[in-house]
Amino acid sequence: AAEFYKIFQLEIGEVYKNPDATREERKRWQTSLDKHLRKKMNLKPITRMNGNFARKLMSTETVDAVCELIKCEERHKALRELMDLYL
Repeated sequence: AAEFYKIFQLEIGEVYKNPDATREERKRWQTSLDKHLRKKMNLKPITRMNGNFARKLMSTETVDAVCELIKCEERHKALRELMDLYL
């Protein structure tokens, strides 16, 4: 689940276009992801990922919420396919 959380952050920041992101930019991506997940899914960000958080994070609802933050439609499809493979 931690890897998917990281993937979600990188997709929000469009790292595939600009791999040289600063630490501040990466922190901003994490903040926007945390705020959005808190608003849409009532998931509170935690420092150490526990089982309940991971279980909620690994759901199709989370992918739908994250896709709202991602601009590119191709990346939406790829992210959904990746999550379908996992689930």
